[in-house]
Amino acid sequence: MSEDAAALSESGQADEESISPNAFGTVEESPAPAKAPKKADGVNPSTPTTSSDLGNFTTGATIDGENSATYVVKPGKEYTVGVSFEEGQRYQFSMDGDLSYTLPSGINPVNHTDTVDITVSYTDDSGATQKVTVFGNSYTVDENGKVDFKWNTSDPGYDKLKESNNVEFTLDFKGTFSNDASQLDFGNAIIKTVSVDDSHSVSAEKTGFFQGSDGKAHYTVTVTSNGSNEDIEVVDSITGTALTYDGNVSASPQTGSATNNSNGFTYTIPSMKDGEKIELTYTATIDFDKLTGNGTSDETSNAVTVSAKDTPATPPITTDLNNKIEYSGLYKTVGEASGEGNVKTLPWEVHYNDKKIASMAGRTITDEIAQNSQGIMSYEGDITLRVKDASGTTVRTETIPQPSG
Repeated sequence: MSEDAAALSESGQADEESISPNAFGTVEESPAPAKAPKKADGVNPSTPTTSSDLGNFTTGATIDGENSATYVVKPGKEYTVGVSFEEGQRYQFSMDGDLSYTLPSGINPVNHTDTVDITVSYTDDSGATQKVTVFGNSYTVDENGKVDFKWNTSDPGYDKLKESNNVEFTLDFKGTFSNDASQLDFGNAIIKTVSVDDSHSVSAEKTGFFQGSDGKAHYTVTVTSNGSNEDIEVVDSITGTALTYDGNVSASPQTGSATNNSNGFTYTIPSMKDGEKIELTYTATIDFDKLTGNGTSDETSNAVTVSAKDTPATPPITTDLNNKIEYSGLYKTVGEASGEGNVKTLPWEVHYNDKKIASMAGRTITDEIAQNSQGIMSYEGDITLRVKDASGTTVRTETIPQPSG
């Protein structure tokens, strides 16, 4: 049980300063029943009613850990609902069998089984206060909100728990809220109000990069659902003159379907929950013969829009790889100087297209001695040209006569 819920149990009213302000409003709860006198107090408790209906023991409820009187929730979004139960002067837990409970109408729980550990205090023979924890008490909830709770009677501490009259615990349930959810009656005068916010929209982000290992442009479109959305449509169009869509868009997590066209796609997603994100990835082939330098915006641009049912399409989100396609791999190396006296020979190598992802046919390689070095340097000997294929195997060797100068 949270501190806020404990304050309600002891005083019967909320201390506004003890709860942080939030969008859900302030707390207004009916007083919870007082505890039965503890055996450790040396007082004979009144004779309460033994009950297996947990609805008689409710002392508080939270949604995603928030203890408020009013909540704003999104339809289709999964929340954690915590319900606290505690023995009091009027009712004590039945220890002879299972306990039962029914979640309020308006909550659509996820069918699951879980466990809860329960700690109680007791007084030993010397008058000292001790604590014992009974582990692994189990509970199951079905899709109709029916809860079955079982004590772990095989735990060594169970007998102490059975003797106690101050047992309390909280059970957590995951689920969504119905669109018509309003007043949630958790039993024992614990009532919460929910307001279902059905506003919704979708948004998208797009990133792209050039990968030298395969010579392709790689793109990721991230679609985000704000609220619950249906019939989401992502339209991506490649307009760059040097790009061709590879027709390979895929979604993560896998959902929906794509309709490809000559240079783009339309991807349809049936539905998305509030806060859900879906990534679409694909590649485009680059025609390096159509690139100017490392690529311009016009040569590498594309755009995406996203829309949903009852939601207009977003403005186009444009991405390009302007000056980002570095594929030629042009660099120059120099070896060890040789020769005697003041005249030395330096071996130079020019490497071009080392990634081997584009054809160099028809391209010109120009090498010049820097102007401020021309007085002390000149070309020496012929030039050897070695042409390699994509695997790195030399397929042709040519000798170019020594250049003048």
